[in-house]
Amino acid sequence: MSMQIDSGIYVLIIQLKKNTRLKIGKLGTFNFKKGYYLYVGSALKNLSKRLERHKKKKNKNLYWHIDFFLNDMNTEIKDIKIFSPEVFNECELTKKIISIPGAKIKVKSFGASDCKKGCKSHFIFFKEYSANVKEFFSNLNCNFQ
Repeated sequence: MSMQIDSGIYVLIIQLKKNTRLKIGKLGTFNFKKGYYLYVGSALKNLSKRLERHKKKKNKNLYWHIDFFLNDMNTEIKDIKIFSPEVFNECELTKKIISIPGAKIKVKSFGASDCKKGCKSHFIFFKEYSANVKEFFSNLNCNFQ
């Protein structure tokens, strides 16, 4: 039986298919390398609506940093990992992901411009979706929807 969850911490696993230059709202314009980007976000309510919004490419107001990135035709959400807010908060999970070998922060403040816990970014780059990353998620209690 599936339990419907309306809040949680989530990780979007996004593939960028080719090197791309994008304007990310007020953060500025950046060169993004082909590879995988993990975006850590949270929804205190309406989690399913938030995730559907992230998946949408057209007719969407660009508001969050991730909206600008996902709006590009070279991006594709490959997977979404969901965690109970009782297990992790956004910042704790981001710090754990940054500790995975190969993790790099490419854009400071991306998704973390209002962070009160000193996170440099909630957007982490990996050249590939490696066994290290897959193992990291398989060892955590995620996808509890």
